[in-house]
Amino acid sequence: MVTFSSLGYGDFRPIGVSRLLASAEVIIGLAFLGIAIAKLSSARQSYYTARLFSGDAQARLDKFSIVFYELMKSLNNASGTEKMQEIVETTNVRCVALLNYVKFEIANGPFLDDVPMRAVRRVIRYLAVLLTSLVQNDAEDLQSGMGRKLFRNATLLMTVIEHASHHTFLLKDCAKLRLVIESAKAKHAEPSR
Repeated sequence: MVTFSSLGYGDFRPIGVSRLLASAEVIIGLAFLGIAIAKLSSARQSYYTARLFSGDAQARLDKFSIVFYELMKSLNNASGTEKMQEIVETTNVRCVALLNYVKFEIANGPFLDDVPMRAVRRVIRYLAVLLTSLVQNDAEDLQSGMGRKLFRNATLLMTVIEHASHHTFLLKDCAKLRLVIESAKAKHAEPSR
């Protein structure tokens, strides 16, 4: 006799067709136990992988937030067109880097479902405040090619996030940033008086 877990006692032996049934029972029992154990360990592995990814993504988004915050602080202390131009260029470079990072992550999985929304919303808010400050400081560089690139890249970033997200608060933050961008475009489209 052979049990489901393939333990054989030897007191009974199958004969004839029953040998085939006993063999099938052993194979099915081993496969079932193997699959059950693999499923349990896989679930645990998935949990740890998701935690690791979430922590890494949050750290990366926090770095972008810090850069935007530092740029905002340096904008408040900025004087002269060279410093303003440097801030606009750096903001554009970091905006492109953020856009590329978000596009890559969204293309490879449900990024906005795995990452804490606080981190995504924070980076969008800091970018919105930075762009608002640039507009309020009437940075001449916003009318240049670099300023137009910055607004175009920020708009692309919002479009990518809006298409990939179903989170209401995140969509509201994107809409606010889009309003900042549109008002800046309208302000700088007017001829100077």
